[in-house]
Amino acid sequence: MIKRYKISDESEVFCMPIEQKGNKRESEINAENALLQHIFGKDIELKHTDEGKPYIENKNTDENGVFLSISHSRTHLAVAVSKKEIGVDIENISDRLQRVKDKYLSKKEQNGMTMTLENLCKCWCAKEAIFKTAGKKAGYLGEEIDIFTDEIGENCSFDAQIIPTKEKYKLTIVEQNEQYIIVVAWAY
Repeated sequence: MIKRYKISDESEVFCMPIEQKGNKRESEINAENALLQHIFGKDIELKHTDEGKPYIENKNTDENGVFLSISHSRTHLAVAVSKKEIGVDIENISDRLQRVKDKYLSKKEQNGMTMTLENLCKCWCAKEAIFKTAGKKAGYLGEEIDIFTDEIGENCSFDAQIIPTKEKYKLTIVEQNEQYIIVVAWAY
């Protein structure tokens, strides 16, 4: 079942389960192809920039200039489609996020929020989604990203910035359920 989330007039996110057949990467590629076919109504040639960002290069189609972001969890695929640069991340809620929190969250970020698995997952997704839009300036594991964790909790949106450049990002929780969380990010 494919879920569709309208984020704004120019941005949408699509999500579907990954059918596990054969090896993991092959299953992810099959799911990507099926979801892109569903979104655009035809086969799409997906390419990647040197930084790994996905894009569509189809001559004489309306898809040129459409920004894509793709994310996989163990069980699901999320694709964000927008008229502006966007990042998406989907992550299964897991104890692993508690064990590695010191690698992706500063002490300030940790002290600014209630340390639930759900909030840790939101932060992980936020940093991954920003990294997908900002690239290397976000730092390895997002150490150059400051999430305003005092805004996290029941809020559906929160903010962050890349520390060296002061570039600000809006983050929106697209879906949160017992299994996974989806977050999108864009600069403003």
